[in-house]
Amino acid sequence: MNNSSLNEILFEQLEKQWLDCRDHIFIPLFKRYADYLQLYRNGEFAILDGEDIEEELAEKAADISSKNPYADFIENHPLHEQNCIQYLKNEIQNCLNDPEVKAQLLQSGAIEIGYDWYFHYDSGINFFKKGLTFPIIAEPRYLYKELPPGHYAGFAKGPNFSGVWPDCAKLIDEADEKHTLLGLGYELMNYYQLQSRLFLHKVFREMDNEGQFSQLEQHPFPVYIAEHDCEEMTLYVI
Repeated sequence: MNNSSLNEILFEQLEKQWLDCRDHIFIPLFKRYADYLQLYRNGEFAILDGEDIEEELAEKAADISSKNPYADFIENHPLHEQNCIQYLKNEIQNCLNDPEVKAQLLQSGAIEIGYDWYFHYDSGINFFKKGLTFPIIAEPRYLYKELPPGHYAGFAKGPNFSGVWPDCAKLIDEADEKHTLLGLGYELMNYYQLQSRLFLHKVFREMDNEGQFSQLEQHPFPVYIAEHDCEEMTLYVI
């Protein structure tokens, strides 16, 4: 399979993850409470302290006016795709065009962008040794289990995501407190992180088409992405 076809499949997988996250956020909260109520009645989950929450769940499941506050935030704070792509492209170019970093890149066989917790916005780039066989990961799994010891070749500062991850800390705290039983927590952060992967895929595609990786010696050259200490996916293949 050529890289173009492979990257189409990878993009579809990245998009599916994001759409699944988005669709889950837009499920009315009363339906989610109704699902939890059924699970509770079936004995499939319980509160650790043994508290009876059936009445509370039933009351919330009956409130059809309740809407996920994250859905409102997404609708009222739209991201402009081309602006986000350009922002991330500038970030990637600033990282990789540093002479020392570029030297590492040309001596590598793959890279991984690993981002930190959402509100830190920072990331790093891991460089992997040339000459290894790198898997294409369309479904998240741990890459290190498939590579030999000593596969890292270097590290550099990665893109800053503050331009594509909106500040939603206050909203998340409020939603988590109001809807504790649903554990909304990370859903909105996941939404924007997964969306930024789509933007990054398009960034690497643009840069690849422009010949910005023409000096790479190893092909295929996978670009992986993951949250720190989490499972990887292949973002793009050069």
